[in-house]
Amino acid sequence: MRQYSCRTTGISPQIIAEAIAAALCLTVIFVILHLMPGASGAAVCAGTIFCAGGYWVYRRSAAYTTAGGITLMIAIAAMIAGVIANVNYFTAEAGFSDANPYLQNTDANRVWNNALAFYNGSWRNDTTVWNLYGAVISLTFIPAGPSITAALMISVACGTATLILTALTAKRLTGDNRISTVSMIAVACVCYLMASATILVKDIWVVMCFATAAYGLCEWRRSSFLWVLAAIAMLCLTRKNMVLAIALGVAITAIPYPAGQRKAQLMKRSLLIIIGIALILIAQSATISPTITGQLAGSEDYVMNRNDARLAFFDIVGAETNTDPLRKILFFPLLALTQFLIPLPWDFARDTIFGPTLAYAHFGYPWYLFGAIFLYYLAAAKRKAGNRMLLAVTLWGAITWFIPVYVAMGTVSRYALCAVPLMAPAVGAVLVRCHRRRSLWIWLVAYAVIIAAGLLFVYNLQHRFM
Repeated sequence: MRQYSCRTTGISPQIIAEAIAAALCLTVIFVILHLMPGASGAAVCAGTIFCAGGYWVYRRSAAYTTAGGITLMIAIAAMIAGVIANVNYFTAEAGFSDANPYLQNTDANRVWNNALAFYNGSWRNDTTVWNLYGAVISLTFIPAGPSITAALMISVACGTATLILTALTAKRLTGDNRISTVSMIAVACVCYLMASATILVKDIWVVMCFATAAYGLCEWRRSSFLWVLAAIAMLCLTRKNMVLAIALGVAITAIPYPAGQRKAQLMKRSLLIIIGIALILIAQSATISPTITGQLAGSEDYVMNRNDARLAFFDIVGAETNTDPLRKILFFPLLALTQFLIPLPWDFARDTIFGPTLAYAHFGYPWYLFGAIFLYYLAAAKRKAGNRMLLAVTLWGAITWFIPVYVAMGTVSRYALCAVPLMAPAVGAVLVRCHRRRSLWIWLVAYAVIIAAGLLFVYNLQHRFM
């Protein structure tokens, strides 16, 4: 009878499961919208419809799986629910409105003010515009005026695009839909990245740019040039210095090609790098923002005047480390470990003044597991888990992750989030193709003990001396 019923109705169990998941996700969104006033219902509906369009694109792609579709729906619902909670905090709880929110995060406040300046035209007389991300946000004001809800839907859209592009990249690299799904899940489990998709900072936009570039570079096709060029152009609107990391990826991903194809690849990719440098110069002439040259030279007061915990950390490594390249190199392992561990998995309420969802950013254990599997891939699973192109993209991600270690002394871990989509396919490949390996489980147990001991040490150190 069940077989007969399925044939007559034409509805598969997978479609039923996704329909139930979609109904539950929509219910959660609108219940939270009702319980937490302040957010614009129209902006929430528009953002939900836009992200549903992203889900439709994923569903029609070669990387689609039912598990991936449900994962994407849950992630979208979680991001939109986080936005509603944050807007409630910025508006109703603080006595402000959707058009005039109370933003304590200086980066978010700067972006908001820049967006207003671009919207009302006052930017022409403003010499303090930080970057062009405010211009992107101002586009959401055109339909109905300034709205923090509409502005945050840009972040949700970037998070959605990142998940989809990660799955598509993993599919191209491995040809395995299971790996593409697991890669998407791995990115969705990096709590700091997902929390960034609910606040008004440009980090999630940068992450999306790198995911876009990775999709174009992992397998060169006719459209690859446009994908990478789009990533470079979008990155120039926000963190133009990281275009140099895209250029690094353009070069690294040319290496796996056979010698006969490598020359043609290098010519195409050299043109991309030249265009990228030209766009950096154009963007630099249009905005005022720190460049990587100044940061590497240590000529800017870049990481010193932040908060007490960071100043205490500088007391350990030496305040002059900020301006001394040799000391940065000497302390590089400690700086890298610091960047990997933060935000620390305690004091969850510490950053909630910037938005309640930042409590979620402190839940770092999935990220620590992500790192463990990534290290295992580099050490023991490069051949078993994938091909040379997967290794090239993974190494590109590792180098990109290390750049903020030097530039920001490992104290601003959100700068390294852009490397997560580049590393996720390797993590997915290990989990799918190497999960039966005894060495993997031995490593994970040993790693858990090391991380637990390290976190206990840091916890006692922080609460005793900082």
